Amino acid sequence: MAIEKKEFKYENPKEKPEKEKKKDLKRNLEFFYEKKKLLEKIDKDKKLTYLKSLVERGLINLDTAEHIVHGDILNNEEIKEIFSKIDEIDEIQDIDDILPKHLRITKQEYMKAIDDPIFRKEIVKKLDNTLTYLYKTSNPFSSWIMNFFSLLIHSIDNSQKKIIKIQGNTIDIKRTLK
Repeated sequence: MAIEKKEFKYENPKEKPEKEKKKDLKRNLEFFYEKKKLLEKIDKDKKLTYLKSLVERGLINLDTAEHIVHGDILNNEEIKEIFSKIDEIDEIQDIDDILPKHLRITKQEYMKAIDDPIFRKEIVKKLDNTLTYLYKTSNPFSSWIMNFFSLLIHSIDNSQKKIIKIQGNTIDIKRTLK
């Protein structure tokens, strides 16, 4: 019988050939990215489920949910524009005579309404009341003949232009909250 001499090489498991190191690194990166994608998908599914439950419970309306899903969240420029509209309303001469203070919203109320869906409903209701008040003050006559003459008088009246500006700004503010 022939005895063959076997050579035993002692390999340090920490020392791998360069190709194996690259393969392991590539495999680890692929695993990391797959894991990251899976976690993002799970997180997205959780958020959509939560949003769905908010809509089902009536805490937010469907339009708001669609804006959230499509990423139509207000950016800083749009918020600055709304703030300028709030400032325009406050800067109108004799604003207290045209629109009582309790029917106007402040910047702080607007910012709170953006974040809090329950408070948002209150602010939208307040804006609806404001628009109703402005309509009733600008159209006090109910008959169409009186309405025709009041339109002629209002076209001359400068305060009517202020009311129209306030109505326009109020509608724009309300539109961003819905």
